Amino acid sequence: MRGGRAWGVGLLAVVAVGCSSAGGSPGTTTLPTALPTSVAANPTPTTTTTTSAAAGEFQQYGFGDPSLEEQQLWFMANRARADPPAEGRRLANPADQLVADGLTAFGVDVDQMVKDFAGYPVRPPLAWNAGLATAASRHAADQAKARTQSHAGSDGSKPGARVRAAGVDYTVLHENISGYAHSAEFAHDAFVIDWGGAAPTGVQEWPTPGHRFALMSAGADASSTNAVGMSWVSVAAGDDNYGPYVVVQEFARVPGLFVVGTVWSDANGDGQFQWGEGVAGVDVRVDGGEWCALTLSGGGYELPVDAGPAHTVTFRAPDGRTVQQRFDVSADNVLVDAELPA
Repeated sequence: MRGGRAWGVGLLAVVAVGCSSAGGSPGTTTLPTALPTSVAANPTPTTTTTTSAAAGEFQQYGFGDPSLEEQQLWFMANRARADPPAEGRRLANPADQLVADGLTAFGVDVDQMVKDFAGYPVRPPLAWNAGLATAASRHAADQAKARTQSHAGSDGSKPGARVRAAGVDYTVLHENISGYAHSAEFAHDAFVIDWGGAAPTGVQEWPTPGHRFALMSAGADASSTNAVGMSWVSVAAGDDNYGPYVVVQEFARVPGLFVVGTVWSDANGDGQFQWGEGVAGVDVRVDGGEWCALTLSGGGYELPVDAGPAHTVTFRAPDGRTVQQRFDVSADNVLVDAELPA
């Protein structure tokens, strides 16, 4: 267990044509005083079997129903993993004033943080996993009810047992928790900064901060993680400074390869994706594959894929706008975002 208190399967439906949903091809806030906690576990792996669709049919790949906050946390984790140096620069100049205040309050050495992130490797994206999300949800609800923050459940359960009880076969497992989140962005930044350690860095367990390494896959064994499930639970106000949200993140290695990404439209014309510009209900499918998916409310999607070169993924929006992307798959998940034409 990472010490200290904290601050801070698929649903299948056979369809004849596809997945298309459109029928076509600042006030003042007291800073939290506790710190997030993280734990890792490495059990013996087990084996699963996937049943293929019949020839000529598409199966809709359902991977759960994450809330908008959970989707944003998922997106931010994959954004960080895709470009660690950019993540470090963003954290040094946070948009959230509470995060900026936290950097100061905990004495975080921002220059060292930026240097650290510049040295982390790019990692493949995490696919959303409904079983991991179920385990996270159960533990978050348990923590919220008890108004506490611990990797042990009220029944004494540990992360590995909770994830296995949710039906997930995994090898590596890392869990982050916080009972003091204020927003999805605040929760993500608190985890990945990992503030609360001793001087001179102000970072927990530096140079191997547990929450940051769990999310960024920066540790020796963490490059194998390819899946995540998260839970975002609100709690009632109290006199203990607990909440207002509890976050649990489960990072793991599970069987399979996935293409993962976000479909968006440049609503403000700045040429960059901003959270809130994702497009829901976009039909996504890989040529020659067996699966199709509809993007979530935040624009995110994922699909199982086979290893190999020259895959083509097609994105068709409910209003008919269509874009294609080419990608290769080797031994890891692939991140493929798509901007819809104006």
